[in-house]
Amino acid sequence: MSCRRKRLPGRNTAGPASTEELLILMVMTPKCTFLLTLLGVAAAGVPLLWLTRPAPHPAVATEQAGTAPAGGTGPRPELVPVYARVQFTGSPEMLRLSVQGKLQAELSGEAAGGTLPEPGVWETELMLPLPLNSLELEVQAQWKDEEPQAVTVTVEPPRQPARKETLWSAPGGVLYDFCALVW
Repeated sequence: MSCRRKRLPGRNTAGPASTEELLILMVMTPKCTFLLTLLGVAAAGVPLLWLTRPAPHPAVATEQAGTAPAGGTGPRPELVPVYARVQFTGSPEMLRLSVQGKLQAELSGEAAGGTLPEPGVWETELMLPLPLNSLELEVQAQWKDEEPQAVTVTVEPPRQPARKETLWSAPGGVLYDFCALVW
């Protein structure tokens, strides 16, 4: 890297010039300019490369957090009972609550002595892992009536506020829907 210094007219001394004179008089060659620019881009680019790297795969992230990935072995999260209250209109023949495809609770006419209360309230406990930040609850219900019916699901984890959502059945008395609850 070479930089040339211009001589001031009327100055014949070969000694060092003041700092201000050096800054004004320094003229960089194109090679010097290119190398300094390249150095600046590299200095900014290396941290940006590290900051914009892709996130780790979810399986790797859960292993680092101390829980086992799906299908893996290792420590499993503690399951605790979570209070759930289901209010429904009409008298459903069947009502099921599932989390991630696993049946958590079921209420059917046969289990309740042939008929369910009309309109009714069903209180149960779901076994879910803590901490519970969000829950996608699958709700299935079936009625004899062809009219639309409603189901209100209230979930209250320990030491967290209750969340509820109301779902409506399709014409024909069938409900298959998901509750997305977030804490």
